[in-house]
Amino acid sequence: MRTLAHVTHEAVHKVGGIGAVLEGLLTSKAYQTSEQRTILIGPLFAAEDGVRGRLGPTGEVLYSSIDHLPPHPVSNALDQVRRDFHVQIVYGHRTFTNPHTGIIVSPEILLIDVARMDLGRVNYFKSRLWENFGIDSRRYESSWEYDLYVKLGPAAIAALQALGAADDECVIIAHEFMGMPTALAAIVDPSPAFRTVFYAHEVSSMRRIVEDHPGHDVMFYNVLSQAMENNRYVTDVFGPQDGYYRHALVDASRHCDQIFAVGDAVAKELRFMGPGFADADISVCYNGIPAQEITLAEKRASREKLQDYAQTLLGDRPDYIFTHVTRTAPSKGLWRDIRVLAQLEPFFRAAGKSAVLFVLSTEVPGRRPADVRHMERWWHWPVAHREGDPDLSHGEAIFYAGVQEFN
Repeated sequence: MRTLAHVTHEAVHKVGGIGAVLEGLLTSKAYQTSEQRTILIGPLFAAEDGVRGRLGPTGEVLYSSIDHLPPHPVSNALDQVRRDFHVQIVYGHRTFTNPHTGIIVSPEILLIDVARMDLGRVNYFKSRLWENFGIDSRRYESSWEYDLYVKLGPAAIAALQALGAADDECVIIAHEFMGMPTALAAIVDPSPAFRTVFYAHEVSSMRRIVEDHPGHDVMFYNVLSQAMENNRYVTDVFGPQDGYYRHALVDASRHCDQIFAVGDAVAKELRFMGPGFADADISVCYNGIPAQEITLAEKRASREKLQDYAQTLLGDRPDYIFTHVTRTAPSKGLWRDIRVLAQLEPFFRAAGKSAVLFVLSTEVPGRRPADVRHMERWWHWPVAHREGDPDLSHGEAIFYAGVQEFN
C-alpha cells in the first residue's frame, strides 16, 4: 500500500494555515477515496504534557521512548532508530473529524526529538546536502530552525523505513521549507520507494521581501510581472538571497518529483526563484478547508451577537461589524485594516453611523479560559491589553500600538 508522509510542524497542534489545510485535506472525500496509508511527521518540541498530551487531545500514544509504555509491535524497530540516531520518538495516531460531513480519520503520527541527535550523522547529512544540492549548512549554523529540520530529515526517513512505509511506494510531502530536509534525505536515500512533493503554502523568500519593503505587495507583484517579462529573477532584482536558509531550502524544491502551489500567485513566485524552476513540475492545488453553508437568517443572528458583544464592551451598539481572523504576522495585512478604516471613518461620521472591527489573532497558542477571565476582570480585556504573558506577545503588542493610535 502506498504511504503518504506529510512532514509539518503542525502534526499535532494547529498553529496556522498548514494545520487548517491538513484538516480539510485528510477529511476530504477525494482524499479518502484513495487507498493509502497516511503518516504525519514532525519534531517533538518538548517532552512536556505527559504521555496523554503528547499527541494532542484526540491522540493516542502507542510507542514512546520517553515514557514507560507496554511493548508495541513497532517498539523494537523504533528502538533501533532511537539508538542509531540518539533521538527520542513518539508514535501513535490522532483523530481528525470533519464537522460538516462526519468523516473521521486517524492518521499515524510520528514525532522525533532531535535535540541530542548524533552529530556524526547530522554532519554526514549536511555533506550530502552540499554535494547533491549545493546547500552550504555552514552559513546557517546560527539558526536553530534550520538545525532542527535538518536533523529531522535523516531520522524521519529511518523511522519511516522502520515502520515499513518504504516497503511499497512512499511519497514524502514536504509542507513548506520545514519539510524540505526530509524530502532531500529521501532523494539521496538509495531506496527506490521514495517520491517527493514540495507543498508550497507560500514562498519564504518572497514573503520576506514583501514584509520588509515599505511598498509591500503593491511593489512586489508589479516588479515580479515586469521582471518575468524580461527573463529576470529574484536575485537579479533584489540581490542574493542564499544567505537566508529558507531560500536555500525552497530553492532545492526544484529537485522534487512534484511541486504543489496553493495558488496562482505562489506558482508565479516559484518560477521567479530562478531559471531552475522553468522545467519544474508545478501544479496549482487551491487550499480548501471544511466550510458550512449558512442561511441569511443565521448570518444576521451572528451579526446581532457581535453587535450585542460590542455594546456590552463599549456601551454603544455599532451599525457595522468588520472582522478579521488570522495569525499575527505582517504578511497578513492587519496594518492595512487600520488604514482602510481610517479612510472609512469620515464617511461613517458624515452619515451618523458607527462601526467596530473585531480582530481574532494570535502568534502564540490560545490562552487558557482562566487567564481570559482574569484579564477581563482586571484590565477590561479585550478592549484594553497589556504586554506580556498571558496577554500580548511582542508581535501582538506592535499591532496593538497601531490599534491604540487609531482609537
